[in-house]
Amino acid sequence: MASSLWTRVAENDEEKQEINNSACADIARKRSAHAKVADLLLKHGADVDQVDNEGRAPLHVAVRSFENTQLVALLLDGGADFALETNDGRNAYDIAVANGDDVVCDLLYSRGARPGTAARANVLVDLLRAIPPEHKWFRSDYFFEIAPCGGTGLPAEIKRRMFMDFGDALRANGAPLAITARRGDVLAGLRDALCHADRTFGLRVTFEGEQSTGDGLRREWVGLIVRELRDLNVLVSRDGGNTVEPNPNAAHDGRERDFFGVGMLIGDALMRGEAVVPFSRPFCRLLLGGDLSVEEDLPEIDRASIQSLLKLRTCDVTDLCLYFTEMPLAAAAAAAAAAAPAAAAAASKKRKAPVELCDGGREKPVTEENKAEYIALQQESLLRRYKDGLTGPTAKVRDGWRASCGGSDRVFRRMCKLLTPDDVRLLVGGKPEIDVAEWKRHCEVEHVPSGSAAESGARVVAWFWDVVGGLAPLQRSQLLQFATGCGRVPLDGFRALSGFNGATCAFRLVVLPYDARNATVTAATCFNTLRIRRYATKAELRRQILVALANARRGGFSERAVGC
Repeated sequence: MASSLWTRVAENDEEKQEINNSACADIARKRSAHAKVADLLLKHGADVDQVDNEGRAPLHVAVRSFENTQLVALLLDGGADFALETNDGRNAYDIAVANGDDVVCDLLYSRGARPGTAARANVLVDLLRAIPPEHKWFRSDYFFEIAPCGGTGLPAEIKRRMFMDFGDALRANGAPLAITARRGDVLAGLRDALCHADRTFGLRVTFEGEQSTGDGLRREWVGLIVRELRDLNVLVSRDGGNTVEPNPNAAHDGRERDFFGVGMLIGDALMRGEAVVPFSRPFCRLLLGGDLSVEEDLPEIDRASIQSLLKLRTCDVTDLCLYFTEMPLAAAAAAAAAAAPAAAAAASKKRKAPVELCDGGREKPVTEENKAEYIALQQESLLRRYKDGLTGPTAKVRDGWRASCGGSDRVFRRMCKLLTPDDVRLLVGGKPEIDVAEWKRHCEVEHVPSGSAAESGARVVAWFWDVVGGLAPLQRSQLLQFATGCGRVPLDGFRALSGFNGATCAFRLVVLPYDARNATVTAATCFNTLRIRRYATKAELRRQILVALANARRGGFSERAVGC
């Protein structure tokens, strides 16, 4: 309707171009006729918000005609949604502003209309550029008065730079939290440091018995912390390892300080622009204080249960002997069994009576007539149990994130306002895959010595990228971590890798002369540098890379192999 009759009724673009002194009366008569037709359509139940392929509703089209207040008012009175946005993020108010139509702007504003997503995003970006450096965005009350929840319209790349800007200011105003880690038990060092920290201004990490320090070592430490948290089942996965979230069962094992540490790592990662670990979307939504969604979150929470419920919609439930009682969380049960088989087996023997979905649910059978109600109640139950299980861990993670903001609740809440669950996944988790072509494109190559050595070294460089392209995804991630201290690529890609003191630092491949006594592949993680030799064959290069990765997995990065 909107693309045909509605559009013809609302559209007056041709009339707008023909306006002159002699035609004004004729155009007024045409607009009056259009308004009468629109009124007739509304009285017969036409959908006033139906949109065309460009996302345009009748109101969008009507405001394009200069000072067409009669038709605009009629559509608004008929229930037109002035907040509805076209595919390019503009609402009716934005279109009227673009036309310079003060009359229609005033009419829309009086009805409650305000700038849409695209307009607010442009204003926010312009405002970010205009805020004096000494004030910073996080101190601008006006910025947050107009900022939409979730920072809608602001690209995630801009948010990443904003948070890095805050991180720079934060670390300049206080001493970093000093952490002394022990190889093989890195989590103990973090717990010790957190005993005396309710706020942090960045992190400074050293390892017992080692002299190395710097951002590369800190990034390595973060990776080891995440690995240990997963090994101890403080962080668990519901999707085969693609994303993680706090283990609700760990909340009963005195892991509050570990969850606090997870929040601190999240905040620090956001303020350094570094990728750490991808969290699940449902957990990210809870972390930001949002409400879970059946459509967006439930499939990630428990896909097996959802598939079972979907089957019920199309099958006859008469002989299935189902009652209005809660079904088990399939994904949670599987994760618990994998993490602690003995505990899961013991728990299964102590199962309580099924919980009722409604009063008298244990005695209420599911029939064809009431199965839609049963499915809806099961979905609500799955969401509620997931949220209840993570309430405690999420609160502790939020406390840790708040502490990483220098303990400022105001800044923490403002960061949360600018983020969406997908932002958190991308900014903290980085890109899900490593693009070898992009890695190669943003690589700087240095030949030592320079000059004639470059010609013989070029062959080794070509071999290197062939070897990287042939590695498994996990091995590529391990190689990136070996060279930079972090195995995940930030949102902005390889061009945004962090180096010493958080500065952007390109990946560097240094080709050294071959030395049979020391043919090891080495790295300088603070400067994202990988050093290889002019090996005689591609097979030897591949072998040395795999040896380096194997040594790193067994005992961390030795000072001989990795330094700053």
